[in-house]
Amino acid sequence: MNANVPTCTLTKKILIIDDDADFASTMQLLLEQDGFEVEIALSGPKGLEKAGEYDLVLLDLRMPGMNGIEVMKKIKGKTGDKPVIVVTGMDLLEKEKKELTESEYIDDLIEKPTSHVELVKRINLQLKKKAGKGKRIN
Repeated sequence: MNANVPTCTLTKKILIIDDDADFASTMQLLLEQDGFEVEIALSGPKGLEKAGEYDLVLLDLRMPGMNGIEVMKKIKGKTGDKPVIVVTGMDLLEKEKKELTESEYIDDLIEKPTSHVELVKRINLQLKKKAGKGKRIN
């Protein structure tokens, strides 16, 4: 495990939906070294088939066939509380970033390239937020 990266305490399952196999494989390797269980789906439809089984989804926006926004809406439609972090290499204008981050479908937006430390930090933040929603306050 990387000493500079905060690790998860319980094994959490992450699904990477990205048509860039090299990027997805690199992320899978790094995240598995930090204690996450990770699977890759190389297309939107494949990701939709599997999304319900995972604690968090890392999603690319630009994919052939079904783009990331369509995938994100369908995931949130099925599993409203599942965190979705968009990891994109698209050059987004500030207006587009604002629209995406204010969307009810997206929990976070990370632009490629990103550091491994930052990615794990954001994943852990979203997992903690999700866990906090399930707690009952008396």
